[in-house]
Amino acid sequence: MSSDIITKIGQGLRSSNKLNALEKLEQIENFDQEVAEGLIDDLDYVISSDKNAYTLLQALKHLRRISTDHPRVAIKTVGTVSALMNKTLGGLNGEDPSENRKASWATDILGAILDGTDPDTLFQIQYNDVNAIVKQGSSAQRAIGYRLLGRSATGEAVRILLGDFSHELDEVQQARDAALDEAGTIVLSSIDGRGPLAQLEAIDAFSELLQAGQIDPTLSELQTIEEGIFDRVKSADSKAREQLFSAVERLTREDRAIAESITDRALEIVATDANDRYILWELLQAVAKGAPSVVLSRGDEVATILQRADTIDTQYALDLIGMAAKRHSSVPATFVDPVLKQLRADDRQTIMQAIETVEKMGFYPPPEALSSLTGGNSDIAIAASKARKRLRKNRRPPEYVEHLLKGDTEVNVFDRDSGQVFLKNRTGDGRWGGVDLGDLREGIVEETLDRLDRNENVPIVYPYYEPSDVVILTLALVLEDFDLGKQVGMYSPGSQTQWGMKSDIREELRHYALSENREEVVEATPIPELVTEAYVSDGEVKDNSDGAGEGRIVITKKTEELEEVPNLDAVVLNSTSRARLNRQESVTALEDAHPETDIVSAHSYYTRNDTEGRPRYGPPVGLDAASVLPDENLLDQVSTGDEATHVEDGDSWQLGADEVRSLRQGRDITISEIDGGSVTKLFNQLFENSMELMDTDAGGAGGLIFSRHLFFQRLPIPPQDYDDWVREKYAEGDRFVPPLIQERIEDVEQKAGVVENLQAVQPLNAAKGILDRVDDRLRERNPLYEALKDAIRTARDEGKNVAIFSASPKNALLIREVLLTNDIVSEREMGEGEISIVSPDEIRDIGVYDKLMICGPLHPEHAGFYVHPRIKQTEVLTYDRSWAKMIDRHASEYVDMLNNAIGGPDSSPFAEPTLLGDIDPEDEEREQVETSPDPIHSASGTDDTKSKDEILAEALRSVSASEYGEDSDRYERELRHYTIETSRGEQIALTNHESVLRKRATGDGGEIDWVSVDSFSVGDTLITIPNDLEEELWHAHLTDLYDDEIAAERAVETVRVWYDALNEIFDRVKEELETGGEVSDTEVYNTIYNWVSKEIDEFDRVPLTVRNWFESAREADNPVNLAQNPSLILGPRSHHDIEVIGRAFGYTKLETNARDIENTMEGFRTVNQNEGSAYRDSVRDSLNSGESTRISESVTAHEIVEITTGKPKSRQGSGDNGNSGDSEEELIERVKDLVELAPTNNSELADEWGFSSGSEVYQFLSSELSEYYIRNDEKLIVPTEKAKNLVRNQN
Repeated sequence: MSSDIITKIGQGLRSSNKLNALEKLEQIENFDQEVAEGLIDDLDYVISSDKNAYTLLQALKHLRRISTDHPRVAIKTVGTVSALMNKTLGGLNGEDPSENRKASWATDILGAILDGTDPDTLFQIQYNDVNAIVKQGSSAQRAIGYRLLGRSATGEAVRILLGDFSHELDEVQQARDAALDEAGTIVLSSIDGRGPLAQLEAIDAFSELLQAGQIDPTLSELQTIEEGIFDRVKSADSKAREQLFSAVERLTREDRAIAESITDRALEIVATDANDRYILWELLQAVAKGAPSVVLSRGDEVATILQRADTIDTQYALDLIGMAAKRHSSVPATFVDPVLKQLRADDRQTIMQAIETVEKMGFYPPPEALSSLTGGNSDIAIAASKARKRLRKNRRPPEYVEHLLKGDTEVNVFDRDSGQVFLKNRTGDGRWGGVDLGDLREGIVEETLDRLDRNENVPIVYPYYEPSDVVILTLALVLEDFDLGKQVGMYSPGSQTQWGMKSDIREELRHYALSENREEVVEATPIPELVTEAYVSDGEVKDNSDGAGEGRIVITKKTEELEEVPNLDAVVLNSTSRARLNRQESVTALEDAHPETDIVSAHSYYTRNDTEGRPRYGPPVGLDAASVLPDENLLDQVSTGDEATHVEDGDSWQLGADEVRSLRQGRDITISEIDGGSVTKLFNQLFENSMELMDTDAGGAGGLIFSRHLFFQRLPIPPQDYDDWVREKYAEGDRFVPPLIQERIEDVEQKAGVVENLQAVQPLNAAKGILDRVDDRLRERNPLYEALKDAIRTARDEGKNVAIFSASPKNALLIREVLLTNDIVSEREMGEGEISIVSPDEIRDIGVYDKLMICGPLHPEHAGFYVHPRIKQTEVLTYDRSWAKMIDRHASEYVDMLNNAIGGPDSSPFAEPTLLGDIDPEDEEREQVETSPDPIHSASGTDDTKSKDEILAEALRSVSASEYGEDSDRYERELRHYTIETSRGEQIALTNHESVLRKRATGDGGEIDWVSVDSFSVGDTLITIPNDLEEELWHAHLTDLYDDEIAAERAVETVRVWYDALNEIFDRVKEELETGGEVSDTEVYNTIYNWVSKEIDEFDRVPLTVRNWFESAREADNPVNLAQNPSLILGPRSHHDIEVIGRAFGYTKLETNARDIENTMEGFRTVNQNEGSAYRDSVRDSLNSGESTRISESVTAHEIVEITTGKPKSRQGSGDNGNSGDSEEELIERVKDLVELAPTNNSELADEWGFSSGSEVYQFLSSELSEYYIRNDEKLIVPTEKAKNLVRNQN
């Protein structure tokens, strides 16, 4: 057929005379290729535009012929025929679709095209073109519809084909399968952008097919997909980008490799400053939805980006983390720190985004960083508060808790254990890691559990200092058989300065949790939510937390409280940090109360063992070494075969095991003798003076000289700096400072004036003169200070860290501040630990140090610090190498004590120390020291003259207790009274021991500060606080600091028992005495003492001690004032003394509550010494804030117009305040006072005579009244017979 005829027919089909053209087509028997191609467009036009049913049928009939013979030509009509078929089926209104000729013929046409073309032939079909076909068509028609969708290969089409076909006939299901195959063919040919399907559609469909498992792509195809994603993501519009991100979500969900590759590539781009990096953040969010674990595994990379200064990057990163975290069961702890850091960002929106991310991460418990934002009414505070509440509210108890309660699973305490539930330790805010203590520490716990299973008591002596290890031991006891609900008691005598207060234990318990994940996590169940923590109050066990299980840990500070707790399965006695005096007595009572209960008694190598004097640091004595843990076998397991290089790297130090290895190796102690020149000679003279008196009945004169001799030998700073620091702290109101140097020297002079042995007077006076010269020399140049500076400089040059030991916390602070002030060390060096000043408590858990510097010999109670296992080299600086042997002996005795604690006297797992440096040769004859009048004898009483080092050791031990009192407590300076006269005519009595508020005018109006009355000047303003308000403020402060140990209110009431009793006793005794006439307070105090001594044989306190107790109780305004005021003596340090007072005067409350009173007083002393400044600072800051507060509204201001010494009183000393110009009559009056007030002391006489100080009284007595008084055994002033006769004659 010619082309002209085809053209005319085609024109006819597009005219109004379509039927004529269609009739002509009937005459063509066969449509060849040329005819089909010439007419296909015209037939498509007729089908798409003509409304006449007959015309449509005729056109379909001819198209059916073409589709059968030339299906590829008929492809052009697929869209039109599909639309006609879809419309026809959609309007059948119940008619059988298989009976409809239009639909049937359209089915034939489309089927022929599908069957006659290649599977990768793309049809431009949308779901709307076939929706009626697949829903309302016959099975054959539905099959065609799905085949058409397969040929369209769009993501939408694939999603439909992947739907549920379980209800369909086999014919249709087979068609669907074929459609998916054909779609896959088209998609794979188009993912590179060169196929029939648009690349974005191909990626979309590919993701659906991959997710359904319909395709198994090669690595090359995945790489092509990835390239396509990065090519399109930047150029696509928002709608197309959304489609792409959905595809990425599906792709990454199904294939981790492509997820990792896309993530790494995108993170690399966003880490740059590329302008389009924000689009990549959105791409990463798509990955986070599909493969959150992949994003979460890139913690380091994301964390690095979080540190960028760009706020938008930070917010995108936070959103990414939150999105991934919300879709994953656990979040790696890698993200914790960088995310929580953003809660402190400068940008508000960043903080809000961080809050949202924290919530999505599922922290539990909520981190402190989030909780810290909840105060106030800002939008940040509100958002943080809501997030914290939702984190708590939305958490459901994990399934493992129920399994634990049923006994179906067990807790694995240590990381190396296997199991389903793991004990976790808080490794940071919001982080929970596994518990890995190392073989030794874990071995101690495991062996303890084994022995308890055998019903054995277990003594533990930890070969290291980590007192909190008793908590994990206690937890192991409770968690071992969680379903049994074990009841474990824990005694822990902690204090503000010694770890082990109830608050310490509770805080440590909160550091542990359970999780079903072995790795570090952000969500875990805290122990207090599983195991009940309890305490004892008034003999009743009270819960402090609500644990899901029946197990309970009852924490007490007193063993007698545990005696009242029923049904204890085990008791842990925590003496790792501190062992109380008379501890064994308490343990015995506990064993009697619970004979069937197993007891674990835990100590450490550096336990502080309280004594009447200086505490001893070391293991306990008297243990049954055969049963002590760790035993030698366990020690061998952690040390055999290890090289002695463990101390070379502090970062890799393994707690416990490396202490053992270090002690096994043995420590070196270097003695460095200082060239002191003339100072050394003076020291030798002091030593001779002290030894001359040591073995005579000189009232402690020799010991006093030796103590002052030791002080200067160990003084590592210039004396003037020492004095300046003491004065400054005292002026600031600190009453717990050591004595001034001159006060120490004056003690020797005063001893010469009161000592009864006249042979001691000359050595004492001589010693005073020598001490003055030593002081002068050291003020010019202190050789020990210079040696210490050289050691610091050398360590700095060599890049080593150095620690300097001080025997007390106060002296450590003194040395630290002097070295800083003199620029010997820097704040940075101190802050970073390059140079440290450490006290006995602090050195116990010191880090690994290259060198420990010790200035002078240590007291034997501190000998363990010579061989501290974390110190590579110990150096003792001394003026006299004679100390070397004693140092060696004391250090060796400490090591022997360790060995005895482990295996008894025949055990020696730890090596003796090696002495190096300036030491006497071994074969040198022992230097002998001759004392006067006799040599010092041995304990056997034989004439065995001792070497100097032995004498030094004995002397050092003899003065240890007195030195400890000076180093660790308030030095008992002379009490000076002042009278403040105000502009309103008031007279206010104060003492130099009190801290008071002063306002001094300045250019800015004046600042208020706490000072000593010594610092007042006329024109200053004294600020006073009403007693009731101060009591209330102190109550509140106690509640904050002390309430966890004993309720603040109860603490005050406990002290009130003592306070009321002493005041009532005094009043009662005075009333009885006054029946015979007026009596002085001294007579009352003497009567009280005599009565107690008579009634209680074992009472061994001196009269002045008892008087101080009663006098302080009378002077205090109330119990709070007694507890708070450092100028007052709170009370005895032993409950025995409290019981004695109670028994002597019939006060049963004192007897029955003696231990409570002792413990409470001890707590108050700790608070006073360590926290008093915090209380004063809070009051001062409130007054200086300029805000109207209850304190500022209640205080009274007193303008000072005059300051005089002495109490306000009518009777005053005459003349020139008692100076040597007194008349004979006046001197006689002084003697009368001596007789009337006896026994008395310098302080009381100063008050009576109006002298400025006790020292002034001492001078006056020595120069004017030496014939009229002596000192009794208690060192109190009593009249001589001459004085008594003088008074009698005057009367």
